[in-house]
Amino acid sequence: MGEAVQEFFSGVIKVIHPEIVDLWAYFEAGFHNLLVVAVEGRFAREAKKTALGLMGTGQLSLTKVHHPGRS
Repeated sequence: MGEAVQEFFSGVIKVIHPEIVDLWAYFEAGFHNLLVVAVEGRFAREAKKTALGLMGTGQLSLTKVHHPGRS
């Protein structure tokens, strides 16, 4: 069930955040506590902007892990 929801909402999230290349939520974390997002970095700190935007969106606000990568 979680994988189906992830597949559906990944398309919706990519419309809201077009800089997202791919994302994956882990079953082991209940599909919302740990989310990995690949972002196309068009400008400095875009990954951080995207992460903070996602962490304020609906159920994704329950995400507890944030690592901005190299931004």
